[in-house]
Amino acid sequence: MLYSLKSESYMADVPHRNNYDIWRGRLSDAEFNAVYDELNSRVERSNIETSSWIPGSDWDGTVFQPILEVACQNNADAAGRFFWTNTLAGSIGP
Repeated sequence: MLYSLKSESYMADVPHRNNYDIWRGRLSDAEFNAVYDELNSRVERSNIETSSWIPGSDWDGTVFQPILEVACQNNADAAGRFFWTNTLAGSIGP
């Protein structure tokens, strides 16, 4: 579970929820699951994984490409927020 230093409380919801739901809705379940499978695979192989290094600066030909092109309609800032939110989503909740 993630803890917010700013609010001094545990985070109970996904940041950027309204945008996140729109972006998520544009991806097929297969595209979305491929991202999670890749993230889980990387984390399982490593003691430390820095999300800003995944997937790198070139998303072409990766499972992350649909985040940029489909979910966020080629908006790189939105794609970064969606990716960041996905990495947090597994850490939020009871």
